[in-house]
Parts: sequence; structure tokens; C-alpha cells
Amino acid sequence: MKTSIKTIIGLKLTLITALLLTTAFAGPAAQKKAVPFKGVVAGFEDFYFQVGDPSGIDLIIEGSGGGNATHLGNFVAIWDSNISFANQVQPLFRTFVAANGDEIWSEGLGAGTPPDADPDFNQYVVEEHVIVGGTGRFEDAEGGFIVERVVYDVRPGINLETTGSFNGTIIIAR
Repeated sequence: MKTSIKTIIGLKLTLITALLLTTAFAGPAAQKKAVPFKGVVAGFEDFYFQVGDPSGIDLIIEGSGGGNATHLGNFVAIWDSNISFANQVQPLFRTFVAANGDEIWSEGLGAGTPPDADPDFNQYVVEEHVIVGGTGRFEDAEGGFIVERVVYDVRPGINLETTGSFNGTIIIAR
């Protein structure tokens, strides 16, 4: 499974690179500069199985936490995803809120390994996000980043601890 995640990441990194290059060379955006966007995040997430749900959603994930990142400083983050095991595309939505209330919004895809066999039952998750905008100084922001994190003691329920980091680039229009 780790090979599959690496392959997915490689393909998606190529897509993000193409997106950033296209943005960098397109009209007025040529004056904009992509700068590093990286940080650490820790929090908790809840996930619930939806057995027999007629909508086709098999798993609902909702999370929140905080951390520190370039261009944000200390932040609060919220994320969610509705997962259908029959559908290979699993959209993720993440919002970062800076201390002054400015927000960065992203959409992405993710994949996780099956929980490991040791007694901790940890799951390794990789998410790839495209920045789709924000508020305040992040209005019209663009870019992308990869989140790598661990969800500890994965079992259906609430308050599952997760920690990780993210790395990518952001283009701030203002």
C-alpha cells in the first residue's frame, strides 16, 4: 500500500507543479510569486461508518486542531471528508484560520494505509491539496501543499489523535 500512496503522491505532485507553473506564466499572475507554505498540525478527528446509507457515503471524517505555519503563524484548522469506498476519489476540505481571522481554503484528495498490525493500530495518511482562496490577506490565494500525518489508535469513534506536517507553496495575491 505504501507504494500505491507514493505513486499517487508522485502523480499529484506533477499536477500541482503544472498548476503552479501555469499560474506563474499566465497574464497578470506573472507578477505573483510562489513562496514556501509549510507547517505542523496536531488535532483530533472523529469518524463514523454509515452502514447502508443510501447516499453512498460509507465514512464521515471531521477534524480540528491547530499548529504553526509560514504566512499564518499560529492557526486553527478544520477539515472534513465524506468517503465512499466504491469511489476512488475522496474529496477533502481544509480551512486554516490565522490568529487575526484571515482564512486559507483548500480542496484535495487523500489516501491512508490500513492501520498497522502493531498494538497501536496507527494509520498513515497523505493528503494533497490545492489552495482555492481565502479571506483577508489570503483572498484569491493559490498554490498547493501535501499533508503527511498519522492518526493514532484508529478505530471508529471520536477524538482520535492526529499529528503531522505539510509542505508546499502559496501565491498570495495581496
